[in-house]
Amino acid sequence: MQVIWAPEAEETFEAIYMYILENWGASASANFIKKTKRLLKSVSAMPEMFPETSYRNVRKAVIVPHSSLFYEVHEKHIGLLFFWDNRQEPMVF
Repeated sequence: MQVIWAPEAEETFEAIYMYILENWGASASANFIKKTKRLLKSVSAMPEMFPETSYRNVRKAVIVPHSSLFYEVHEKHIGLLFFWDNRQEPMVF
């Protein structure tokens, strides 16, 4: 399935990437990108493999222990909603 990035997904991905780059360096940030790409391939191939949240069709995929992706499954595409730093205040999902 096609993966479509919402503007908030782009912004939150960039913010997490920059945080990792500034605090843990280029190697850790490159690893984050690599794991995100691998996860997106999995989501595209099997959109329902990750657990659904309390919101219908919204799923949560953990990229690395500190970061997760929230996405929505549509009939013809996957909508990336936002990336989340798991060390932040808990979500109401």
